Amino acid sequence: MLPFPGKPTPDGEFTMVYLDVNQRNTVLQQWCAGFGLPKSGNKAQMVTCLHAFSGDSSRWDSTKAHLKPKQSTLRHNRLFEEAGSSSRLLSVLPTDDTFDNQTMEEKNGILAWAARFKAKNPYHPPNHPLRQVTRVGHGASAPAAPSSGGAIVHVHEDIQHIKDSLALVTSCLNLLPSSSPSSSSSSPSTPPLPVLPIVSDVPAPSSKSFTLTLGNGTRLSFTVDDVPEPSFLSFAKDLESLPPIWSDMSPLWEPSKAPFSIHGHPIALVHWRELYHCKPHQWNRLKKRWHERKMIAEHWLGTTPALFWAEFTNPKGERLSYTAILSELQRLLMHGMAQTFLISSHMRSMGRLMCLANRLPLQSSFVTWGRHSVPHM
Repeated sequence: MLPFPGKPTPDGEFTMVYLDVNQRNTVLQQWCAGFGLPKSGNKAQMVTCLHAFSGDSSRWDSTKAHLKPKQSTLRHNRLFEEAGSSSRLLSVLPTDDTFDNQTMEEKNGILAWAARFKAKNPYHPPNHPLRQVTRVGHGASAPAAPSSGGAIVHVHEDIQHIKDSLALVTSCLNLLPSSSPSSSSSSPSTPPLPVLPIVSDVPAPSSKSFTLTLGNGTRLSFTVDDVPEPSFLSFAKDLESLPPIWSDMSPLWEPSKAPFSIHGHPIALVHWRELYHCKPHQWNRLKKRWHERKMIAEHWLGTTPALFWAEFTNPKGERLSYTAILSELQRLLMHGMAQTFLISSHMRSMGRLMCLANRLPLQSSFVTWGRHSVPHM
């Protein structure tokens, strides 16, 4: 047990409090925080700090409050007649307030009073209107409770209000001009309410029709619902299976191998761009692979299989992979586009020179080209 500063007395001194430092870490941390000591170390370090603080009484003054209590605290203390010390030690040091000072006779008296109060004032659950309506609707033969009369009256009032509203709507409908000859009858009875069409929240399928021209000239009409989900196709290990399903105008076309059919017509891959344009989200996922397959299939169909593999075989005699063939075709395409651009630029330059030569004024009957003179025609 070590001595520590307790509650300050009116003359500024401390009462002595003895604490056992063999406690859990949480208790030691609270004590260290209350005494203004570091609490971030382990248990041995906190015990050492507490030992040093307990042995040095000159450090105890640091626990005193340096400011006077606030006005609100003073008013609170006057109202509730509390001492109201502002020392922070009050919240960390053990007190005797937690002990029960009541005798068994006082406790038994309180329990007896509680029992008498409960018997005199029993608990009644609130009468919710919806609960009363459910009870009346499902148990009409049971006798109604005395407290349910008010709820039933409210229900009848609501029903009467609904009837009055329906009568008002009916009278308004009678004032509208009739669209059928039979409604001009002067019957004294109130005509029945018109049956309104039920509007579904589910949107109706699109009825817009599209047309696709197949390789044999057939014009195939279809809607968005006729277009299935795109099939998963891979030609990485079997490139030769691509040309037979690419175009229905090719001599290699095999309808039985087409990925799917619409209204009994097999659909070749060449038509997917026009077919899936009615489904933009799916076409955005398909168009990159579709253009790659188009490049390979058209190159295959433009030559023979022997020449194709002779072009895409490495010096070791091994055929190039699907990805390598695609990269080589893309390189050739870019090279061809560059050559076409250079040729077209050269032709445009020559054309401009010829137009400029035709506009030059002629000074004689001869036109001079370099060192040679030719007669002007």
